[in-house]
Amino acid sequence: MLDELKSAIRRRLWAALGPPNGTSETLVSGPQSAPLGIDRGRNLPLHYEPPECPLCVFAEFQCHDCLGSILDAEAPFGVGFESATITHMHIHAMVGRDGGGRSLRVPARRKLCVKCFRLDWERAHPGIPCDV
Repeated sequence: MLDELKSAIRRRLWAALGPPNGTSETLVSGPQSAPLGIDRGRNLPLHYEPPECPLCVFAEFQCHDCLGSILDAEAPFGVGFESATITHMHIHAMVGRDGGGRSLRVPARRKLCVKCFRLDWERAHPGIPCDV
């Protein structure tokens, strides 16, 4: 069940960002948990933060795009990169000093291996070489 969910999430991300190497992958039905809404500023789906977010259900050291390991000697600190693109937002609840609540909308960045980060960088910044 978890592997099917991860595969469906990966296909949806590639459908939104464009499939790698010109291959065509179809958009599949998303996770059962619908987003809270659409963020007004970025027009992206808005979910609760992990572990409630259905789009962020991955193992600790797993690449969100290729489902491989993000542990890599080339990466800073050896644990991969954050994505250059944003596919959804998280709502973060804060309690102020006066006891009142505030909610922030935080861009949700995917954890990527070096190979997937380079592909993601090219989508976000076409024509600008990646430093890694």
